[in-house]
Amino acid sequence: MEKLSTMKRLLKLFNYITNKRAFFLSLYALATLAILLVSVEAALRTRIFKLKYSIKANNEIELDHRYLYRISPNSSNEINNMGYRDHLEFRPGKSARKRIAFLGDSFIYGMDIRSDKTVPKQLEKMLGDEYEVFNMGVYGYGPDQSLMQALHEVPSIKPDLVILSIFAANDFSDIIKNRLFRLDKNGALRYNQDNIVSREIGALRLPYLIRYLRYKKSPNDSEDQGLKDLFWLLMQDGGCDYDLIENPTSKESSDKTTLMTGILREFKATLQKQGISLVVLVMPSKNNIQNHANFNQRGIPPDKFFFIEDLVIWICSRLGISYIDLADYYLKMLENNYLKMMENDFIFDELYHGHLTDYGAEKAAQSIKAHLIKTGQLP
Repeated sequence: MEKLSTMKRLLKLFNYITNKRAFFLSLYALATLAILLVSVEAALRTRIFKLKYSIKANNEIELDHRYLYRISPNSSNEINNMGYRDHLEFRPGKSARKRIAFLGDSFIYGMDIRSDKTVPKQLEKMLGDEYEVFNMGVYGYGPDQSLMQALHEVPSIKPDLVILSIFAANDFSDIIKNRLFRLDKNGALRYNQDNIVSREIGALRLPYLIRYLRYKKSPNDSEDQGLKDLFWLLMQDGGCDYDLIENPTSKESSDKTTLMTGILREFKATLQKQGISLVVLVMPSKNNIQNHANFNQRGIPPDKFFFIEDLVIWICSRLGISYIDLADYYLKMLENNYLKMMENDFIFDELYHGHLTDYGAEKAAQSIKAHLIKTGQLP
């Protein structure tokens, strides 16, 4: 009986130790899993893990809470160390050469033309070896995303001049749909964390990682409609803000104008603090210059063809921001050489997306150089 009792006690002790060990092992496993999940979440937030998507122009993009999206650095042989279509490596600090940072959308990025034919690179060639002109244009970007570049990237390369290209035809809509900035009750510009990317990704990144892995497994067959819709919304960069022309006194038009004014005011103040000059390039559209069919179909009279571009000029004038009216240069060019233009050299591409041709980009660069020299704004 005594031996049996001892065996029971030993068995009881063994079960107790086993259960304790299992409990602590489970606790350890849970703690390890928690640390792993927290580490992955932190890595996703700090972009140690870069979630890249092959979307447009043979490049990869990364969704980004600050910029909404960025082109992944070195994602093609045309993309440099900072994710821009430029052969120059963007290195921080002052340079022996004068630096110009060129910001804008697909017209500056140079969709449908070679990288050496873009407006910034043609301007750089025309200015000579004393200048570096950085092409920081990204397809689909609006002035709000360019402002984020001015706040977080431009200071590191210390340019002498920033040229901000505004494609008036759709940039007013861009700043509304992006929701990167809002105006508070006092009219001050505020960064808005509740933008179209942050709402889609969510507060936690781990669930989004699962969506990303599913997408990477079969990007063309992805069933994630939310992700598809997000890409479409981010990349769309066409059409025209006809409401600004047809109903300029509406609340929607007023909201667009007020927000654009706030963004450009902040742009100027941000660069002024760093001693950097700002010039706005007002980029016209194919509808303005070359093909009026869309305006004619909507019954918009010729005296309203440049209404949106003139609105940007009006905002710049109010804020004391220097501007280049590129439409004025193009129109003079057409007047002086119209037949040759129609037969041989279009300014805008008629077949694809209405972007600048090689010829249009070259003439834009010439106009910019002439304006900067004439006004004494060339560094």
